[in-house]
Amino acid sequence: MHSTATNCSMPPPEHDLMDVDPPAAVAASVQEIALSTATQDSGALPFPARDPKDSCLTVCYLQVIGASNKQLKEWCRSYGLSVSGKKSDLVARLKEFSSDEEKWKRFEPTKRRMHCNPHTDGQTKSSSVKKLTRRSDAIFPERDVQPSAHLPHLLPEGPAPWVLAKEKALLQWAEETSAELPYVSKENREKAAEIYLQKSRAAMNGGVEYPPQVLKQTNDRLDQLSALIIQQNTNARVNINPALSTSSISSCMSWEISPPTLQTVTNNEAIAPTRTIHLDGWQLIFTEADVGRPPAHSFAADPPFTLEVQLRKLNAMWDSDPAHWRGLDTGLKICGADIPLAYLRDVYATRRGAKSQTGHVWKQGQWKGIKNSWFNWRDIVSYWRQGSEAQFWYIFSTPSGERLAYSKILDKITELRNTQDITTAGKARAEYISDFDVTFGYRKGSEKKVMTQDRAIARRYRSLCNQPAQGDDDDDWL
Repeated sequence: MHSTATNCSMPPPEHDLMDVDPPAAVAASVQEIALSTATQDSGALPFPARDPKDSCLTVCYLQVIGASNKQLKEWCRSYGLSVSGKKSDLVARLKEFSSDEEKWKRFEPTKRRMHCNPHTDGQTKSSSVKKLTRRSDAIFPERDVQPSAHLPHLLPEGPAPWVLAKEKALLQWAEETSAELPYVSKENREKAAEIYLQKSRAAMNGGVEYPPQVLKQTNDRLDQLSALIIQQNTNARVNINPALSTSSISSCMSWEISPPTLQTVTNNEAIAPTRTIHLDGWQLIFTEADVGRPPAHSFAADPPFTLEVQLRKLNAMWDSDPAHWRGLDTGLKICGADIPLAYLRDVYATRRGAKSQTGHVWKQGQWKGIKNSWFNWRDIVSYWRQGSEAQFWYIFSTPSGERLAYSKILDKITELRNTQDITTAGKARAEYISDFDVTFGYRKGSEKKVMTQDRAIARRYRSLCNQPAQGDDDDDWL
């Protein structure tokens, strides 16, 4: 006869039925199935089982001979045996398992708390209700299980507080924008441009305003004097016709031009280089010392200012055209006059190949820092002024109607320019079939090459047709 499991006693033979808990390593069907037990003398085989009282491993006897195929499969599943094959195979597996007590060890209770030895005194819960719930029921025996009825909650009819705050911020932004960029009619814009022109002229002349004919005559004489000074190549005294000399400001106040004496100019005397920009109806002559650092601007969307407001501001600051100029501060003043952004290249850049007589580089390195931004501003203003604002946003919007961001607008402009260059280059290849290599060739060192890039071919073709496009000379400025 087989011995029982460790620390468990053999149940008496008179027990006809035993409730068996499921082993730890097998399914719960051992406990759920009513196992037929018999004594050892009746030919039943011993199998491991769990005592429901103390959860110890004990022995039960199962009559496998004569059992149904369904019952045999349930027992095989309970002990983790295979259920495939015929009935004789199932009986053989159960007999083999019953005779091998080493395989029974996997059904012994596992150690739940290693420092406290195997857990054998587990208690079965008498109720599935939590202890906290039972304690609350004991303290408040008459409490209502279901919540009492209450009045319906009234939903707010007005807008949410965050909506009101957003509307308030939006209205405040609209007021600030209207105050900063008020609507100006065409007549008022022309008047403002005229006032701006008068103030700029007054600032250049020390606060004294002169009639336009006097200023024009003075500027013409200054240009003639500058030409004579630059062309002076000897140390001889220069004799200037008094009719070509300029007058002092005090004499201009009486509207009479009196010629001052021109001093001797020699080659070894340093003459500060000057530049001239032609604004709306007048010209400004300045030296390098009169020019400060380039202004820094960003016209991308900057809340609360939308991209549309920023582009309107760019258009109003671009040039001195009375139809667009608003008199806004561009960040650059020369001799007291506000300089529109369109003239930054004339103020800071130098054409490639231009040489200074003294070898000095005009505003060295400053154009390099702003040229990319300036080219972008120029391209945006060009498209902005081709039609109305609605037409501009029709071009620079997604198919769904969403307006593009600032960087996406620049990408779109580049795409349109590339498309135009591809078309022009194709036209040039078709027109110059026989002598294309000669017309569109160039030298790189001692080697002759032919243009392959559409951009370069399009620029050369437009130059030959005397139809330069905007941006063709961008690489000529340093």
